[in-house]
Formats: sequence, C-alpha cells, structure tokens
Amino acid sequence: MDWTALENRLAQAIGLDSSSLGTTVFRQAIDRRMRTREVATLPNYIELLDADSVELQVLVEELVVRESWFFRHAHAFDLLRRHATSTIAERRAPYRGLSFPCAGGEEPYSIAMSLREAGLDFHQFQVDAADISEVALQKAGGGKYGLRSVRVVAPAIQDRYFHVTSDGVEVRPEIRQAVRFTQANIVESQGVLHGNTYDAVFCRNLVIYLTPTARRRIMQDVNRWLSPGGLLFVGHAEMLSEFDELFEPVQERGAFAYCRRSAPKSMQLATPVPVPLPVRSSDLDTTPIARLSATPSNKGRYIHVIPSEAPSDPSSTKNSIELLHIGPSAASHELMRDELLDKVSDLSNASRHPEAIEACKQRLLQEGPSPQGYYLLGMVLQAAGLHEEAAQALERVIYLDPQHDEALLALSLLARRRGDVQIAKRFEQRSQRAHDRRVRP
Repeated sequence: MDWTALENRLAQAIGLDSSSLGTTVFRQAIDRRMRTREVATLPNYIELLDADSVELQVLVEELVVRESWFFRHAHAFDLLRRHATSTIAERRAPYRGLSFPCAGGEEPYSIAMSLREAGLDFHQFQVDAADISEVALQKAGGGKYGLRSVRVVAPAIQDRYFHVTSDGVEVRPEIRQAVRFTQANIVESQGVLHGNTYDAVFCRNLVIYLTPTARRRIMQDVNRWLSPGGLLFVGHAEMLSEFDELFEPVQERGAFAYCRRSAPKSMQLATPVPVPLPVRSSDLDTTPIARLSATPSNKGRYIHVIPSEAPSDPSSTKNSIELLHIGPSAASHELMRDELLDKVSDLSNASRHPEAIEACKQRLLQEGPSPQGYYLLGMVLQAAGLHEEAAQALERVIYLDPQHDEALLALSLLARRRGDVQIAKRFEQRSQRAHDRRVRP
C-alpha cells in the first residue's frame, strides 16, 4: 500500500506512470534517496516529498532518462524546415518553436539550427525550451557537449554552429541566444506558457512515461499551444490513437508528426521539395534498450489469439490474427525462458487469461522492462479481448525495440479493428520495413 501511495503521489505531481520505468528501476531510485536522506520508511519519505520541493526535484533527476543527441530522428527536422519555409512565406510574424521537455538542450538547439538552415534570419524565429530538471537546464544553458552528441551531424553543420573544444563541442553564442530556457513541470505548465502559441511543438518520448490522465491533459495543452497549421512532433513509439481526436498524422516517413485537425489539408506537406538533411544518416534510433539471450528451442511456439468480435471491416478478415507466433521469427526478438512460455501458452490456450496475464506481469516485475516481456503480455491481453491494454503493452515493445516487426504488425491489426485505417497502414508499413531489414542477406 505504501508503494501505491508513493506512485499516486508522483502521478499527481509530475504525471509519472511508474510502471513505465519498471519496478526495479523505480524502487532502486527511491531506495537511494531514502538512504541519502536517512529516511527509514516509505510513509516518512512521502511526507518528506510533500514538505520539501527540492527533494521532489532531486528524485525526478534520479528517475528521468536524459540521453539525447543533435538532430535525433533527422526526418523530423527536414519536415520542420519545409514547414517553416512555407509558414514564413505566408506571414510576417516570427516562426515559433517549443521543445518540452528539452532535456540537455540538444533538441531546441537542433530546432534553431534547422530554422537557420531553412533560410530564416534570427529575427524571424524564436525557440522556447522547458524542462522539469534543473540539472538538465544548467547543461543546456552552457551549450557544451561531448562528441557523441554530434555523431550524426555533418561536418559542414558542425563548422557553422559549433566551436570545437578540448573535450567536445560548444554551441555558438548566436544559436544559444536564439533559445529561451524555462524550468517547468509539463503537467502544471499553464502559468509558464499561458497565452503562447507555437508553429511547432516537439514533445518527444514523454507521453509513454505518463498516466492516461496526464496524457489527456498534455494533449489538450498542446492543442491550445499550436497555431493553426502547427505541427506536433512525438517519439517513434508515440503515434497513438489517443492523439487522433485532436490531431491528424502527417504522412511523412520517419517524421512522427501530427498537425491540428483544424489545419487545412494543404498542410500535409507531402509535396514541397525537401531541403537536404544536415546529417550523415537518417538516425532512426534502432538500438533496443534491453535484450535477453537467444533461446533457439523457442522456435515454433504459438499462442492462440482469437478475436473476441468480428473485424469492423469484413474485407479485412484475412488480416485478423487467429494464431500469432511468439518466437524469434522477428530477428533479435529473443524470448523469455521456456518455463514461462510453457505456462503462459497452456493458460492462454485453456482460456485462463487472468492467470496468464498475471504470470507475464510478475516476470516483468522480477526482470524489468523488456520487449520480449511486453510482447508476450500484449499477445495474452489481445487473446483475452483486452484490446486497449494490449495496444499499450505493444507500444512499450516498439519503444524498447523499434524494429520489432511482430509487435508493429499486431498494432496494425488492433488499429484496423478500431477502424483507424491510416494508423493501421502506417504500422503495417513499418512492420514490413523491419521485416525486410531482418531477412535481408
């Protein structure tokens, strides 16, 4: 009960869904802070959080992952440049961008550099950046980074926007001055950004860590922040059906972007001639966060996933899953050990879905987040007819392993069941590309 109270406290304070971090990671961070502050019990630590805002901030630093680099997911910045060029051509007001959360500053500085590459003078744009982390903002303001942060940036771009230092690079002063940093909690951001409107909002790799309540609140906020025709950029695992009420996906491969539904169709931006990317590669972050060792004996294991209702489109029946393979037919998607597979397969095939779901969740609690664990959980949830929960589990799979072709295919079928044809097609295309990469000799 004490852990639940603490999780609820953090959900209320910063919108955090602690399960997104994994129980082990979450509890280890709490244990470190309790030892440091010499607090003996969880109830006492919750009282400390309520009384000491500094302790809450320090805990956030322990929990939040801060790994980033310049021009991460380069196609987004290609789309940003084209959008800025077309927007400025139609008006005199400056182009405004927001990066929230901004981590160590790589993203907002990339926005500013992209706008300069699009031909905008400094007086023609403004970039705001906000983050809950004081430590991250201090780093961002300094503008100093290791060479790893510019690993995908072309030499010409490095020469234009960076000074080389003895241990890395430093963003040139004119770019630093183009970005305005602010400390803010995104779930309490109304006062900080009240009345501001933006042509582009970068809110990437955040939503997946939040509770459903926090997600809905942020989507409403972003909808207010975006100007007509404005773009919302999200992470590759965050092209979720939850966005569809307010936003429309931009059909731009690799950009992972939405526009407001109030925007005209002309803002789909499929036709302008692209500006060359200022990076060496497409930077599609394909490195899984967690893997288990391969288990060849798992080949050929299956779990029944029988739809609880007919697909909404009768013509799509051939695409529905009656038998989903759970095994390393998706390259490098190694499975969990045999005893769990045997247990879950037996329980699921006997329609004992609650027990199978619990077995999957217990393994995730014990071993931490993994694409294999969440994929197995997603398949069992789908077999149980819990389609929304299944989608959430599968979204975590592709966050951990963007090239998991089977999870992408399963998300496509779930989207088709909901009637989200465009989202289904996108997931299906991503699944096919991931499959092709895996089988390519």
